[in-house]
Amino acid sequence: MLAVAVTVVVIATLYLARVVLVPFALAMLFSFLLTPAVIWLERIRFPRALAVSCVVVVFVAAMGSVGWTVADQLVDVTNQLPNYRANIKNKIEALRSPTGQILNKATDAVVEFSQELAVASTGDSRTAKAGAPTSSAAPLSVRVVSPPTNWLEYAGSVLGPLGTAGIPIVFTIFILMRREDLRDRFIRVAGRGHLGLMTQALDDAAHRVSRYVFLEFVVNSCYGLVVGVALHFIGIPHALLWGVGAGILRFLPYIGPPLGAALPILLSLAVFDGWTRALITIGLFVVIELSVSNFVEPNLYGAQTGISALAVLMAAFVKPVRTSIESPWQNGVAERWVESCRRDVLDHVIPLNEAHLKRLLSEYVHYYHEDRTHLGLGKQTPGNRRCSLGRGRVITFPRLGGLHHRYERAA
Repeated sequence: MLAVAVTVVVIATLYLARVVLVPFALAMLFSFLLTPAVIWLERIRFPRALAVSCVVVVFVAAMGSVGWTVADQLVDVTNQLPNYRANIKNKIEALRSPTGQILNKATDAVVEFSQELAVASTGDSRTAKAGAPTSSAAPLSVRVVSPPTNWLEYAGSVLGPLGTAGIPIVFTIFILMRREDLRDRFIRVAGRGHLGLMTQALDDAAHRVSRYVFLEFVVNSCYGLVVGVALHFIGIPHALLWGVGAGILRFLPYIGPPLGAALPILLSLAVFDGWTRALITIGLFVVIELSVSNFVEPNLYGAQTGISALAVLMAAFVKPVRTSIESPWQNGVAERWVESCRRDVLDHVIPLNEAHLKRLLSEYVHYYHEDRTHLGLGKQTPGNRRCSLGRGRVITFPRLGGLHHRYERAA
């Protein structure tokens, strides 16, 4: 019951604070994306204020121009949809074949039902016209909306959306200008006693995350550019709109690429008479997505962020095996190992990077099996360490840089 109450309180708090949390989350994403460009300008002797201003202005101008063009093309596509009605009807008629009896029956049923509804509505309207108006009919409410009459009302209607969109930009500028100060404040709160290691760990993590977000933005932008150019040569109208949409939707894992490909494929079915260009469009998205996901991203991310290319590739296919909750046979060993590893190592040492963490875990695994005594094994080790008997001098062997030790008697 307590867990349910805590969950409800957390969800309610996040919902009420969405006005601040959503712009702040966007600002964090933008700051990770723009930090490499700001650092590059600072290396060529740009002051930080000028570097941040240039990067933010170019970013906002680029996003605004692309958004304006995409919005204009979207309106044009909406206006042209009625022109494709005849072609869509021909495509449906082409599917009416002896092998599609189920589809034919469903289509006939829908058409027949629509005709019955049309006849019923026509009869009701004629009856209403023939009869006298009744007093029980509810009057329709009419509201007159007057357009803005002065420049203040126009300014309010324009500045409202601009202010909402400007909040993440303001947060982004603040984060880029004071990123070291924010890091230092976080270290003072969470890194007491390990200031040096915590500083190096945060700098390394921020650098890797920023580079990963920037590379993902570059990959998705190139993906959208290639898709837009290819759709233009295929002949699909408003190829820029579909290219930008495919690049943006690709930020959504798993469902993004299919959603980005669905609309151009449907439009190709509506625009062109045959099936050739629609099949070419489907093949285009399949080839580009497989090439980017299986070859470009693993090698690029692995080379630039320190992540193994094989790990990036396997992450798309390997799914974790979830065990039952509080199962003694499945969770007991894993929980004991994680608790021991955290208590014996990670509570005392902050890994600086992936290589450092792997070295720590490798040394701890050796210490855990060969040196550390276990009460459940009668104070023996899993590796059956030889006991040193006698009265000789005790020799100390440091493990994990002196964090733990192994003791033996001299021969």
